[in-house]
Amino acid sequence: MDFAAASRALSRRDDTSRGIRPTAAGDLARGGRQAGISEEKLWYTPPCGDEQQDTVADVVVVLGTWVRSQRGFVLATNEAGMHLAGARRAADVAIWRRSELGGRTGGLRRTPPVLAVEVAGQAESEAELLPKAAWYLSVGVAIVWIVVPETRQVVVVTPAGSHSYGSGGSIPEQAELPDLAPSVDDLFFQLDHR
Repeated sequence: MDFAAASRALSRRDDTSRGIRPTAAGDLARGGRQAGISEEKLWYTPPCGDEQQDTVADVVVVLGTWVRSQRGFVLATNEAGMHLAGARRAADVAIWRRSELGGRTGGLRRTPPVLAVEVAGQAESEAELLPKAAWYLSVGVAIVWIVVPETRQVVVVTPAGSHSYGSGGSIPEQAELPDLAPSVDDLFFQLDHR
């Protein structure tokens, strides 16, 4: 089935309960929508709102500062694409070990990141991101942060379990990411300083 036929078939199905809607191919070019393929289906999500945008930017600032002092790591954002275990996914922000990446190919990365960060927003709530965090862990991602602007919380998910950290606290350092223990408030800086 070609792209146009696939998108026509999907446009007849609606999964708005998850905040994701299938669309016609022409619609992807309009409105700044994000597109993706999951479970052999073409999906799009609406562009992220201002709280999610600002929070992703704050996460990138915090992690970017850390990566500049830790040359053994690579930071990516803008729906950091990966092809793992036969699925294509994208994190809002991700950090890889430089030594595990090899050369740049211009394509999706095929090595699991050490850290995947998802920021909750209008299209994906914290509850909807927990299964995505479980998927990340299942394909070898060591740590997942679910950053929730609405509650100013960060849920850290690892194979050992999950724990939430709130305003006034810090995310504890993990052995895989030495010296990274950011203040939770720094991840919401722009939201709290308007």
